[in-house]
Amino acid sequence: MSRSEKLKQTLQSLDEEKSGFILTSQVRAVLSHVMEDKDVESLLQTAVREVGVNGKINYNQFVDYLCLDNQEASSPVSTTASVDETQEKMQKRLEEAESEVHALRLMLRRQPLEFTVGQYNILAGYLGANKEPWFLYGVDMPESRRAEIVKLHQQRGPDGKPVNAGWPNYVRGVLSEEEIKKVEAIDAQDFNWEARKDRLVDVIRDMDSDLLSLVECDHYEDHFKPALEKMGYDSVWRKRPRPSSADGCCIAWKKGFFRNHG
Repeated sequence: MSRSEKLKQTLQSLDEEKSGFILTSQVRAVLSHVMEDKDVESLLQTAVREVGVNGKINYNQFVDYLCLDNQEASSPVSTTASVDETQEKMQKRLEEAESEVHALRLMLRRQPLEFTVGQYNILAGYLGANKEPWFLYGVDMPESRRAEIVKLHQQRGPDGKPVNAGWPNYVRGVLSEEEIKKVEAIDAQDFNWEARKDRLVDVIRDMDSDLLSLVECDHYEDHFKPALEKMGYDSVWRKRPRPSSADGCCIAWKKGFFRNHG
């Protein structure tokens, strides 16, 4: 077996995912053992630049780059370096690290556990509209004025149907045209789902809760679930029982603190 093949075999033994890539730190550990009188850090910098991706190195391309089999007998690669010895050292380091992690876990079990709990009303995408009589942000709205709008909103004719159905019919005569436009502008700017969905994620991130409840939550599968996963949460969602409702409640928890045994 050639020197290149031996080195590839050693690096491949560290590739548990069989992806062709291993961590830069793993390559460093192997090279430090098998290289003599060689600037390992310079080689690593070249490897990261030429065949590195996201902190990992394509070890097969890197070994080919070294051209070990074309070097003379004075090659800096030790011909006596033992692949088995290198693997044993790496295995020992891994076992020591696992032992330390286990000890830390046992230590944490003996300590009182503190965690934070947060709750946030998402205001479901299909419910978010500043044009509803209970919102109407952006205009002066004393209680007497809102009561007048609510009355118009709820007014029914002899047939039981709304007399002032649809925006802005139930605010006509109470809000001016300028105020109506102001309400509509805030609706588009702050209530529209596409305008606020990423801001909701920012708020959740800033809450930094270990256990989290999101109420009036819709868009779970397409928005909140993947966003929570990126922040280190596992989560579940249940729909509100009312047939006409599309929202529900999401419970999320940080993976390092809790596990779902349900």
